Amino acid sequence: MMEQDAEAELLLDHPELYTNGGIKKMYNWWSFWLNMIDALWQSAVVYFVAYLTFEQSELTCGHSGFS
Repeated sequence: MMEQDAEAELLLDHPELYTNGGIKKMYNWWSFWLNMIDALWQSAVVYFVAYLTFEQSELTCGHSGFS
């Protein structure tokens, strides 16, 4: 969405295609922090799903090949 492939000739003929990136119109601080919050949420979900799945399990590190 923000970065698209284009032919070199097209980019040289139409330099205005670069303007949105230069003025931070597409990706700004709001987008950055929204992505950081989303990454934190996704990592928490993955961690707690794994934790709660194996919390009551009788398997230990030795059973899974770790020493």
